[in-house]
Amino acid sequence: MKTIKIFVIFFWGIQFSSYTQTPVTFGDAVFTGKVGVKVTNPSKELEVNGTIKANSLSLNGSSEVIGSGDIGSAVSIVNSSKTQVGQAKEWKIYNMSGSTYGNSLQFWVYGSGNLAQSKLIINDNGNVGIGKTPSVRLDVEGKIKAQELELTGNIKAASLSLNGNSEVIGSGDIGSVISIVNSSKTQVGQAKEWKIYNMSGSTYGNSLQFWVYGSGNLAQSRLIINDNGNVGIGVGNPVNKLEVNGTIRSKEIKIETGWADYVFSKDYQLLPLTELKQYIVENKHLPGMPTETEVKENGVNLGEMQAKLLQKIEELTLYAIQQQEMIDKLNAKIEEMENKKK
Repeated sequence: MKTIKIFVIFFWGIQFSSYTQTPVTFGDAVFTGKVGVKVTNPSKELEVNGTIKANSLSLNGSSEVIGSGDIGSAVSIVNSSKTQVGQAKEWKIYNMSGSTYGNSLQFWVYGSGNLAQSKLIINDNGNVGIGKTPSVRLDVEGKIKAQELELTGNIKAASLSLNGNSEVIGSGDIGSVISIVNSSKTQVGQAKEWKIYNMSGSTYGNSLQFWVYGSGNLAQSRLIINDNGNVGIGVGNPVNKLEVNGTIRSKEIKIETGWADYVFSKDYQLLPLTELKQYIVENKHLPGMPTETEVKENGVNLGEMQAKLLQKIEELTLYAIQQQEMIDKLNAKIEEMENKKK
């Protein structure tokens, strides 16, 4: 094909810069050289000052290199007014390949202060990374903030933040929610869905609440952690560090509290048995112990009750010693009287 030299030609607002190449054809709009649309001196093969409208736009070739071997065609989006450090004057979208970043679509920012960073990566396998190369379906280097989040796969993140009034349980108790669903749990009593709420309001107070939902109108709070650290299991608003509406089973429980060895001190005043008898007749319980009514209404402090029970055991020990001393004295007198009869 004959080669011609095209100098600067203007028509229909298009400028062709000087370039030695094959002829310009117009049948399928194929141009060889640098073409500018509303641009005086185009610096690229196609430079447009305006909007491009097309059914399809295809970029092909190794137009940019980021790192060793990671070559990709690029779409560049420039805002020349963004000149401050940290501002992205240019965004570039690459279809990458190679050993450093792998097969992926990557979104890079460029700007002042040596700004050149990958902000978003979509691997060819569908994994998405924000601020990092993804190893799972969504991999985030930083926090995730959402009005609502539905999980059907794995999300890996340094932090996950939910913000908004997405659920209402009772009057005014509004909280952001994490929903965890297992669709196979369809039987009555099974929790098809667990929801975790950061609650506030008059009914449940300021708390983190774990609710279950399922067949048979199942909708109940299972665990509550108040903002002050009190924990309730089956309890609506715990006022103690741990409140349980049910049975606790444990291999061992360790209670750190005071003890009752003061009973064995020399100055301890042991109540005479006659006075003890009178107290029991009048009050129907031991001195220092709660009544049956008090226990039903308020329960008992396990550590305090253990100390009180030990106190009574130690008092019984002292009474037994006193009884033994009296028995020894009586035996001595009996023995003395028997010796005198001989």
